[in-house]
Amino acid sequence: MAQTPTQIPFELRVAPNYSRDAFQPAPSNAEALAAIINSPNWPNRALTISGPQGTGKTHLGHIWMAEQGEQALSITTNLDITQLGALRGKFVWLDDADGADEGVLFALINMAILGDIQALLLCSRKLPALWDVEIPDLRSRLGAITVARIDPPGDALLRAIYVNLLAERGRRPDEAVIDYLVNYGQRSAEAAQNTAAALDTMAAAKKSKITKALARAYFESQEGLF
Repeated sequence: MAQTPTQIPFELRVAPNYSRDAFQPAPSNAEALAAIINSPNWPNRALTISGPQGTGKTHLGHIWMAEQGEQALSITTNLDITQLGALRGKFVWLDDADGADEGVLFALINMAILGDIQALLLCSRKLPALWDVEIPDLRSRLGAITVARIDPPGDALLRAIYVNLLAERGRRPDEAVIDYLVNYGQRSAEAAQNTAAALDTMAAAKKSKITKALARAYFESQEGLF
């Protein structure tokens, strides 16, 4: 008897839309959203946005960059300290900032304080006072930096997160499915990311839509893992 071939699912994703219009304002992110539009008034020209994974820190960074125009520059955590001179006069954004080299991070904050850069935006899941650093003066700087927090999402924002994550994968399930995910899934943006990826893979393997039955099967498979 001929066997039915198994489809190998490929992850096909639409690039995230990081525009201002695509951002979902909510009470949980109101503080951070208000802060990024007020960069001329940041104490010492520096701000950290802190919040759980998937709650919009990177999106806010892109919005802030777009508003600063040609003088905005995004840097990565592997930036070498010898490259800092190129940042003078710029608006600088560093995502996942707690993973940066301590010497680079200390120099960036000092550049902001001295006005060598226009403003410094740092993003991290952890509050800066909790970053694992050894340089005493850096620890002091991080303890004093202004922080805008993003809290875990409420129902309305979690719904929007699910819709966006699944749309990036070309999936547009019924409203009832989104309701089920919000009501029965773990209540975090990170869990929503994992759930969306898993459901997309399961649906691709079955050549089906994402349904409540599929979501129920996924949640049942995760019982006891958390």
